[in-house]
Amino acid sequence: MPTAPVNAGATRWHVYADAAQVAQQAAGRILTGASRAIAEHGVYRIVLAGGRTPEQAYQRLRNADTDWSRWQVYFGDERCLPPRDPGRNSTMAARAWLDHVPIPREQIHPIPAELG
Repeated sequence: MPTAPVNAGATRWHVYADAAQVAQQAAGRILTGASRAIAEHGVYRIVLAGGRTPEQAYQRLRNADTDWSRWQVYFGDERCLPPRDPGRNSTMAARAWLDHVPIPREQIHPIPAELG
């Protein structure tokens, strides 16, 4: 019976000095993934996290040099609140990033959580 490599499934930890450095690294990794996906597949699909944690990373994406027309944006979760409510993850992402870049609106896919 073959054995798995010693590091198979191993967790890799990255330690950064502060939240700003985490946000910078996250934004960089997002853009690297986008560049690679667009080059290989012509589209980049991203599922956004909610809450306050990713907000700084999203803000850093505002001035990125990327082909926004190739991005498809989805949400991983949402709060059951009315559209544009400040407590919604989609509202935070719009305020921090999405309202500032030319991603076609039909390529941003919010969860209709206001339906319950």
